[in-house]
Amino acid sequence: MHQMCKNRLPHLRPDAVFVQNQGVLLWMREREGETEVCFRYEPGAVLRALKPDPDDLFALVAIFFQRNFADTAVPTWHLNRYMRGITLGSCEWCENHVH
Repeated sequence: MHQMCKNRLPHLRPDAVFVQNQGVLLWMREREGETEVCFRYEPGAVLRALKPDPDDLFALVAIFFQRNFADTAVPTWHLNRYMRGITLGSCEWCENHVH
């Protein structure tokens, strides 16, 4: 992974690699004696493997996306427009579908 990233511009490098049931490769760096997760490439960062507790995986993914999208400057878009007509699941206690 380091070889692939070495000769690419920072915005063309992967932010992370999530592997189902295994863990994630994240950019990390040492700062003042502590390991800091960068959530994207930054100078001095290296990719390290992290195997989160399965109960904490959603939190890690949510933090990852929040950190990356918080700095993104894009026009506002509304997910609901794209979700119309999509069934998210069905209730076991009723016959209706949840939309």
